[in-house]
Amino acid sequence: IGFFEKHKFNISIHFTDTPHILQEKIFHAYFSGAIPIFYGNKHILDEGFNPKSFINLHEYENLDNFLNLIKQIDNDVDLYCSYIEEPIYVNNTLPEYMNFDYTLNFLEKMIES
Repeated sequence: IGFFEKHKFNISIHFTDTPHILQEKIFHAYFSGAIPIFYGNKHILDEGFNPKSFINLHEYENLDNFLNLIKQIDNDVDLYCSYIEEPIYVNNTLPEYMNFDYTLNFLEKMIES
């Protein structure tokens, strides 16, 4: 995370695009203050992530459009800050699966099985 703090962007590419699997990479970018450039779980928005807080490579069929956005953010302090200041999750609300009681219930069911 300390390394990423020195950069505006962090390439957060997961080794798989398996639905509903999240790895640490996007969180490392957020925690370092960099804008995540994400590629992985295609259902990232269904997981509650705020689309205004990261760059979702799944939205770009054209690499030129993506690169133009990166250049624009890099050269516009207000645009850069708009990404950084957005909450990670929509409405700044953690998804249900991150709720302690939900996790505890899940673990209890696993142990009982």
